[in-house]
Amino acid sequence: MAEYSVGDALKRLIAQSGWGDRVNEYRIKEDWEKIVGVTIARYTHNIQLRNRVLIVSTDVAPLKQEIVLGKDNLMTKINLHFAETMVLDIKVR
Repeated sequence: MAEYSVGDALKRLIAQSGWGDRVNEYRIKEDWEKIVGVTIARYTHNIQLRNRVLIVSTDVAPLKQEIVLGKDNLMTKINLHFAETMVLDIKVR
């Protein structure tokens, strides 16, 4: 029988159960303010992760444009923050 650390066992369970996006969504929501800063966090809501696509809602038109134009940088920032590829695209609503 193979031996796994508790962390490795949890990662395997999450991967096999299909809970990966939900767990990663929770992690992103928890650290959202640290990743994007106070101002952007204040004006964004309803953050979701579906099939590695981050969906962010905001009612502020200039912020929507800023996120769309800077989505490559934001994806890189998120993925570096967690040291893994969590987000492959960003959609803004």
